[in-house]
Amino acid sequence: MYRGIPKFLPIDARDRTRDVSAIAAVLFDLDDTLLDRHRTVEEYLTRHAARAKLRPDVAAAYRSRFHELDEHGHAPRAAVFARLGAEFPAVGSAEALEEGIAKPAIEIFHRAADRLGVRPEQCVFVGDNPVADVDGSRRAGMLDVWIEREFPWPGELTPASHSITSLAEIPGLLELAANRGGHSAIP
Repeated sequence: MYRGIPKFLPIDARDRTRDVSAIAAVLFDLDDTLLDRHRTVEEYLTRHAARAKLRPDVAAAYRSRFHELDEHGHAPRAAVFARLGAEFPAVGSAEALEEGIAKPAIEIFHRAADRLGVRPEQCVFVGDNPVADVDGSRRAGMLDVWIEREFPWPGELTPASHSITSLAEIPGLLELAANRGGHSAIP
């Protein structure tokens, strides 16, 4: 795990004028930020195999192919499930990515904010993937927070606005922002 980024970085010009009292939503990445991705994927594949009444050999082949195509969560899920549906037509496509787009596309962040009835600049986004979560949410206009997990920080990427090692740190970040009167960014 990369530890070279200080907990709180100097805030860029965009964030110096952010009214943090206007933060209306905190959004989270699921895989490996809020959930243990490996465990939840295995549970999902087991339930799907049971629902589809797969023979053990087909279930094992399906699971193996899923992991091969998934690339540890780096491949777009819509593409993974489309390939699985084509390769295992009797099983069918497990699910499609509901949005039809994936992070780091800024549109997915904008849709999330819109569904909550807030503007992107009123959102904090917490995620573990420097490119998909942090850079994507930042480009969408959200305040980005990187939770240090398994993904190393790419040297060529602008550092995250904030770096944490535990979700328990988030309330403190928000409280500190609120105590500063709302017209400075989270430190």
